Amino acid sequence: MKFLFTLSITLLFLVTFTFSQSAKDDYFTKKQLFEVFTSATCPPCAGVNPVIDNLLNNNQGNYSLIKYQVNWPGNGDEYYLTETGERVDYYHINSVPTIQINGFYSSVSHINQTAFDDSASLTTPLSIEVSGDITEDWNFTSTVKLLSKENLSEGLKLHIMLVERVTTGNVGTNGETEFHNVIMAYITPPQGLTLDSIIAENIVNITKSKDVSDSHIEQAYDLRVIAFVQDDNDQSILQSEMTNVSHYYDIYNAKFVVKNEDNEPVNEAKISIDGIIKTDANGVAVFSSIEQDYTYKITKPFYMTVNGSFYLSQDTTINITISKIHDMLYEDFDNVDDNEVPDGWINLSPEVNYKKFVYVKDHTLNFKQRLQNYDKSIFVSPAIDMSVAGILSFDLGNRYYHPQLAIGTMSDPNDAETFKTIVILDPEKDEIKTINIDLSDYPGFDKYLAFRMPETNLNAYFMLDNIKLQEDSNQGKYVASVIVKDEQDMPIEGATVTMGDSIHTTDTSGIVHFVKLESGDYDFTVSSEHHFSNNGSITINSDNAETIISLQPLGIKDNEPNYISVFPNPAKDIITISSDEFIKEINVYDIRGKLLSQKKELLKTCNFDLSDIDNGIIIVNIKFADNTYYNKLIIKQ
Repeated sequence: MKFLFTLSITLLFLVTFTFSQSAKDDYFTKKQLFEVFTSATCPPCAGVNPVIDNLLNNNQGNYSLIKYQVNWPGNGDEYYLTETGERVDYYHINSVPTIQINGFYSSVSHINQTAFDDSASLTTPLSIEVSGDITEDWNFTSTVKLLSKENLSEGLKLHIMLVERVTTGNVGTNGETEFHNVIMAYITPPQGLTLDSIIAENIVNITKSKDVSDSHIEQAYDLRVIAFVQDDNDQSILQSEMTNVSHYYDIYNAKFVVKNEDNEPVNEAKISIDGIIKTDANGVAVFSSIEQDYTYKITKPFYMTVNGSFYLSQDTTINITISKIHDMLYEDFDNVDDNEVPDGWINLSPEVNYKKFVYVKDHTLNFKQRLQNYDKSIFVSPAIDMSVAGILSFDLGNRYYHPQLAIGTMSDPNDAETFKTIVILDPEKDEIKTINIDLSDYPGFDKYLAFRMPETNLNAYFMLDNIKLQEDSNQGKYVASVIVKDEQDMPIEGATVTMGDSIHTTDTSGIVHFVKLESGDYDFTVSSEHHFSNNGSITINSDNAETIISLQPLGIKDNEPNYISVFPNPAKDIITISSDEFIKEINVYDIRGKLLSQKKELLKTCNFDLSDIDNGIIIVNIKFADNTYYNKLIIKQ
């Protein structure tokens, strides 16, 4: 029985040959062989294959790759070959995905550039040259030339395999829509062709042919042939080589010339067209293929994406102009591969079975609830100057169940606890809509914009795309903060502060922010119920500014009770409050205005327990039917 799991075993690049292992200057560089056992019905494979493909796309010409599609889980892959079962048994494969590099098992965590570079430094006395040709009647012939710097003992195995670069006819149930370097035919037996001893510096030529008309090949012009030599004593790979197969089709070249608005060449622009090619320093990339229709997409960070199509029937030049992005923030994910994170962004979501809660798929950002009662799936932008933020727009929708999207800011992009909500939205069910949010009134203290999925149903999800934040260039960038307090130094909530044409109301901390201000002097007026109004001013000098203003109560002293007593002071645990009037409510605040304790509907005399309050200064707020009394106490436990 086959199980869907992948063991975490340290990647081994150990190589044991039948000759001296000491490296020599005239040895050949070993081309790494990646053998991947996978299936279109294997859910974890859908997460692992893009990781492998992305690494190898960045190391073109320095590897050989074979994807073995297996016949499990469930019905398995439609492109399973019976010979693959022998390779499964050879390596004792009991799970998918499983990766063998140079004949040895590798965990997914070691599929990275560092491990690749380490293995790329390996050398071998053996070189391989391989060619392949397919005729119009689907007869395939491959010729392999072997040359060794040392004598090699007999018994080594030569394998020749035919793979197709991209297949789409074996789509299964795991969500993958295309597959890369899938094995189409074993040109030698699956156990390999046994080699005689190889004499140093003597060339060995081997030619093998096979009728592949009954194979799963989709396009005869999209084939590669791979040859490798393996030592069955330890399963190590001595050398491998991969090359394109010659075919009977006519090939034409499409030369892409990519420039920006200033007519300057754009280097490293990625052109997705039946694979991926990149422009050079002259903005040029050449695509070669057979006569037919093609569509392409050109992407580069900080540039607008360009889509197009053409019919290739002769050598042609395609001139493209791509525009720079001038927004404060722009991300359409067109330049981002599946399960990757855009440059500068941070994905705080956890991972379950190789799958993130927030992930890129098909160039769209997806949010999915994979754990019950989890609310910290957050995707964080690069640092930006939120003080000049204008209109935030993005595409949102295609929800399942009833998830929500919270838009907010963060002071620390790696700490979910610093998330502050600006707005919460309900994505549409069966459509994607463009959402616009005006952030011009945001004070701009935090430097990171963040997108969060609050706690919701298990497996709920939605899609997010085309995030754009425009700069509000018509206003200043500074913030004036006014803190309103009463005569007891307590914050006043709900006070109205007027500065020019702007009117704001203080929050629970007695604070109000006026944003998008230039340097200069600003006058303001503060009013609040039961208090005298007051005027103030604040000066901004190329930085944010803050000021405190106090309001005096209207007639409270005339209405105080004839007798009131609060003792002892300093207090330790219990205080006694006495008055000649009935007390309606007692509130205890710390010096910053935070409510620490409360009692309601009391008598003329009552005891109040302060034993749970830390040392420091507190404010006791005593409310009567017609007035309020404040008393400052010192706590000494």
